[in-house]
Amino acid sequence: MASSSQSSLPTIDVELIRRILLAQWWTIVLFVVVGVGAVAVATQFSVRWYTAVAVIQLLPQAGQEIETNAVRKLDEGGYMEGRDRARTQIQIIQSKPVREEVVRRYRDQGQLDLAAGDEGVEALGKLLSAGPREDTQLVEVRVEHPDPRAAALLANLTAQVYYEANLEFRRNAAKDTKVWIDGQAEEHQGRLDVATQSLLDFKERHGIVDLDGRLDETSARLVALQRALGDANTQRVLLGGQLAEHERLLSKGRTDVLAGMFNDVGLRAIAQRQAEMQAEAAEIRARYGDKHPEAKQAEANLQEVRALVGTEVMRLIRAERTEYQALRRQEQRLEDEMVGVKEELLAAQRLRKEYDELAREESAARDIVQSLGDRGNEVDLQAQTQLSDVRIVDLATPPDSPSRPKRGLNLALAFIVSLTGGVALAVVRYQGRDSVASVDDVERRVGVPVIATLPSLPPGLPEAQKPLYPLDHPHSLTAEAYRSLRTMLQVRAPQGKPLAFLLTSGVAGEGKTTTAVGLGAAFARLGQRVLVLDADLRRPRVHEAFGSTRERGVSEVLARRIDPLTLVRKTPVEGLYYLPAGAESDSGAELLYSPVFAEMMERLSKVFAVVLIDTSPVGLVSDALAFADKVDGALLVIRRDHAPARLAVDAVQQLQGAEARILGSVLNDVPPSRDARLYGRGYYSESTDKRTAKA
Repeated sequence: MASSSQSSLPTIDVELIRRILLAQWWTIVLFVVVGVGAVAVATQFSVRWYTAVAVIQLLPQAGQEIETNAVRKLDEGGYMEGRDRARTQIQIIQSKPVREEVVRRYRDQGQLDLAAGDEGVEALGKLLSAGPREDTQLVEVRVEHPDPRAAALLANLTAQVYYEANLEFRRNAAKDTKVWIDGQAEEHQGRLDVATQSLLDFKERHGIVDLDGRLDETSARLVALQRALGDANTQRVLLGGQLAEHERLLSKGRTDVLAGMFNDVGLRAIAQRQAEMQAEAAEIRARYGDKHPEAKQAEANLQEVRALVGTEVMRLIRAERTEYQALRRQEQRLEDEMVGVKEELLAAQRLRKEYDELAREESAARDIVQSLGDRGNEVDLQAQTQLSDVRIVDLATPPDSPSRPKRGLNLALAFIVSLTGGVALAVVRYQGRDSVASVDDVERRVGVPVIATLPSLPPGLPEAQKPLYPLDHPHSLTAEAYRSLRTMLQVRAPQGKPLAFLLTSGVAGEGKTTTAVGLGAAFARLGQRVLVLDADLRRPRVHEAFGSTRERGVSEVLARRIDPLTLVRKTPVEGLYYLPAGAESDSGAELLYSPVFAEMMERLSKVFAVVLIDTSPVGLVSDALAFADKVDGALLVIRRDHAPARLAVDAVQQLQGAEARILGSVLNDVPPSRDARLYGRGYYSESTDKRTAKA
């Protein structure tokens, strides 16, 4: 992931930048000189302006120092309120009324550079500015003027006028507030009087002396009645249960049992007598029998006692019934009395509620009147004091140096802008040459696929050594590029027969000769016999690559029908040969159209496996078109950032018109990529090594 992201980063084309600077340096220098010079002259002759600054502090709660009913909090309104207030005050400082008073006082002091009336006020508005000092409660009043003393005077007058206007505003505001508060206090005093009278009338109407005591007394009576009703109810319920049991036993005639249930002294005595007489009757019956007169008398006596017991029991039951009824009546009476007490309590509570409402109204009215009185006293004090929410911290002094123009800053900015503009103009002028710069550029604008890119040779390399560089450095990136080009041609060319390739370009200087020699060396390293044929009879250079002369070569073969093999020369690379252009001839171009050229090519193809023909630029002259259709393919060499792309397009059209088979193009003089330099270590070496290397 790291490597892929790194490879996707754009690379800086240092070589292109170097070429632009070398080609357009005068454009950049001229642009910088003109720009900086113009700014320097303008700065020198421009009016110097001086800025004087007076500093004002905006207090957060100014004018509240005399408040007596509470402790004031600093920044009570919060940050946002303070910021809005500062913005408002800044607008007031720059307002027209303040400026009018400043102009008046300024002219009164003999300063007449500001006109009277609206003209001077407008002029001051252009000179005056105000703004906050960051992270403080300070406001800077700035005046810019050609005269430093006038600038300081105007800044101080503005601060003083604003301070006095603010103080006067606060005094007037306090007076207006006092009038309003007095009116409100009078109105609320009337409401207080009405509330107080209503409360007194209510108490008098209802005879209220101690309303709380009345409520407490009534509540206590209600509690006592509730307690008494509870006791009576409990007694009635208990007595009712007891009476029901007694009446049940009475209905069954069990007076003897009932006699033992009542806690009555007389009944207990009668019951005791009954028990004794019953025992005596039993003893007489046992002694004399039931028929005996004494037994009958004892039984009669016993019956009398029993009747007496029954009578007493009935009397006690009637007494219980009477008590039960009395308890029922007592409960009813207590309930009736409780209803009355409750109504009395509710009436008292309603009175209490009405009384409390009237008392609250009276108390609220009294509090408002008291608050208005206190606030009126505070405002009255404020109206009589010199307290203000503005304080002049620093008065302006005449500045020693102008605030503008700033010569150093202007020149620095002018240099930066001019340098940027000069570089931009240089790039535009350089790009106006319409040259190609990349593989995509070639394929898009020329319309021929790029089958190889040849890296730039080391800077400073002599021109004569450039064709031999891949021969002297067989392990370099350049040599590897030629091997790649060789492979591409092998894939695209016919198989199983000697090959002949034509190398041409749009203009001179594209690197045809260098490419032909390097490609020939790459083919030769495969063990093949390779010939580099110099068919550029106008400006031949193949012989220069090998440090030889051009005499006796192609022109002699074509003009005199000399066997070309007798003129072929060897090179330091095994298997690589070359045939120079030959002596210069006025009819050299016409010789290329001679049928002898085809015979020469046929003769050479019998000896050499590959023939590389270095021709004139087909974009400028038509020499190569004479035999363009007699080779296995044409290779267009294009030097990066060298010539207008239209010449390469013309060359392609010329070759296509001659029915040449264009195998592709070679983009020459391409700076090695960052990845090739970074990751190719150990695989490529630029060190000199003249040993013949086998591919």
